[in-house]
Amino acid sequence: MDFVAISDTVIVITGFIIPIILLPQIVRIIKLKEANAVSLLTLWGSLLVQISIFVNAYLHWQPQLMFTMLLSIVPLSVLVSVAHWYR
Repeated sequence: MDFVAISDTVIVITGFIIPIILLPQIVRIIKLKEANAVSLLTLWGSLLVQISIFVNAYLHWQPQLMFTMLLSIVPLSVLVSVAHWYR
């Protein structure tokens, strides 16, 4: 395997790991019905960065990176929404 193929594989694996990392935070906020311990600025900043990467991947037509970013953007959007809801 060359470096590019390894890098592509790592990116796709990361796309599956990030939603798994965010899921406990979503469950915690819903369960406790409060999100005071969550930094909305950090969440919004992270969402903005991920959307920017997605747009860049689209413009350069990098389907694996687009897929990975979508896998991350969806649960992060849910987390931002739930955090706002329970603020």
